[in-house]
Amino acid sequence: MVAARALRRFYGSAAWRDLKGAALYLKGRRCAMCGRTDRPFHVDHIVPVRVAWAARLSMTNLQVLCVPCHGGKKRRIENAKWRRRK
Repeated sequence: MVAARALRRFYGSAAWRDLKGAALYLKGRRCAMCGRTDRPFHVDHIVPVRVAWAARLSMTNLQVLCVPCHGGKKRRIENAKWRRRK
């Protein structure tokens, strides 16, 4: 697992900002899950950075998701972690 401090540094880095902009340009402003184009977007790591640190700057590990779909994905991941702990 990656430390929270390293994650904050990564998400504040110029490399991430540049890659995020390139992903929006190359992949387009369309949600990969629902197909909507009329909402704000997140550039999402398909395999979370905490799990695959080496893939954090890989374009193939990125997808564009609208805010609601990104939130739903994040909740599913968090719920799965919680269920494993029980």
